[in-house]
Amino acid sequence: MSQEVLSEKKKSGVKGRKALWIAIVSILVWLSIGGFAGGAFSKISTVQENDNSAFYLIALNQLLLGKY
Repeated sequence: MSQEVLSEKKKSGVKGRKALWIAIVSILVWLSIGGFAGGAFSKISTVQENDNSAFYLIALNQLLLGKY
C-alpha cells in the first residue's frame, strides 16, 4: 500500500470519529434538555382542566341571552 492510501484511510477515520462524537454530544444534550423540561410538563398537567359541561353552560347562557 502506498503512503497516499494510508493517509486517505486515516483522514476518513478521523471524519468518522468526529461525526460519532457530534452525534453522541447531540444525544446527551437532547436528553438533558428533556430531563429538565420534563418537570415543567408535569406541572402543566396539574393546571389543565377539561370540563366540557362548564363550557356548554356558558355557551347556552350566551345563546339564550342573545350574545351570539
